Amino acid sequence: MFPKQIATQSAGNEHSWLPGRELSRIIAKCGFALNPQKTRMQYRDSRQEVTGLVVNSKINVRREYRHLVRAMVHRLFTTGDFYFEHGTVGQGGAATTQKTPGRPNQLHGMLGFIDGIDLHNRKITPTDKTLSTKELMYRRFLMFKELYTAPAPVVICEGKTDNVYITHAIRGLAAQYPKLADINSSTGKISIKFRRFKYTGNSTGRILGIGGGTGHFGRFIVSYKAEISRFKAPGMKWPLMLLIDNDSGREPIFNTIKSITGRKPDRSDPYVHIFGNLYLITTPLHGGTQQSKIEDCFDDATKNTVLDGKTFNPENEYNTRMHYGKVDFAYKVVKPNADSIDFTEFKPIFDRFVSVLDEHANRFGRPRSP
Repeated sequence: MFPKQIATQSAGNEHSWLPGRELSRIIAKCGFALNPQKTRMQYRDSRQEVTGLVVNSKINVRREYRHLVRAMVHRLFTTGDFYFEHGTVGQGGAATTQKTPGRPNQLHGMLGFIDGIDLHNRKITPTDKTLSTKELMYRRFLMFKELYTAPAPVVICEGKTDNVYITHAIRGLAAQYPKLADINSSTGKISIKFRRFKYTGNSTGRILGIGGGTGHFGRFIVSYKAEISRFKAPGMKWPLMLLIDNDSGREPIFNTIKSITGRKPDRSDPYVHIFGNLYLITTPLHGGTQQSKIEDCFDDATKNTVLDGKTFNPENEYNTRMHYGKVDFAYKVVKPNADSIDFTEFKPIFDRFVSVLDEHANRFGRPRSP
């Protein structure tokens, strides 16, 4: 028998149920009240829904919702827009359907909602790391929205510390690079005109398959090429630039590029156009060296900063008793002292950004300034 403390059947109707006295008492004690119009009994073999979620054996999103999102995403990829349909009652009581233009950010939220539910379920029941069909759709959408139809140039660095370096370096050199930054003549406020793409520690990096370092960039290049071939909507107004250290980590990426373009980049190449709006930029080689990394662009005074008796070591592995690493260097040295740091050696990197902007404009037509 079903516990009468939770619910009881109405007399004469086995499918009509009333909340039990104990359940009603607990709900009232918590300061809530039952709404009879929204109270119903859901059977084990029927679809059980709570606040729009299916909660039978596990939490899930309604099939109709997923199909709706998939249809809107497909239309966005095909035409560049999509619509929400709303049922309304017109004059004379006739039912009509009204279409409202949708925004990509709305679809982003809907896909993120679906992904969040799936991620919750995977924590309970772990599966392999292969992307599901829903995750592949989410990845395709992120590439479309954030990279293929980006409203400004996009730079993807190897990690979050590089973003800190680039942000403060362009602020320090803004007056010399009007294509990369604006300075408000009244307030002096600097607006950076390219996006530093953030992906570490969030769902974007997980779905796109990129993390810190260059290890995942080769696979990202291949998957991005495959995904943009599906898009029929206009895009690629702005370049997507991968910025990497010019060290041994470049080789797998160079090999991937060779498999696509037929030519392996040379370490002295300032940048390489790979396909579409995707470009690779490497850090400049200094004084005839064969390798370089972005930290080489800092002056010696900055790199020699001592923190708590420790010196800076830019390598991935170091003695933590004697040295501090890139994260502390970025957030405890560069960020708080940016106004006094000499960023001159970053100019070759920004020169390469500008060259890519110019080449891309010649390839696809010059868009209005971001």
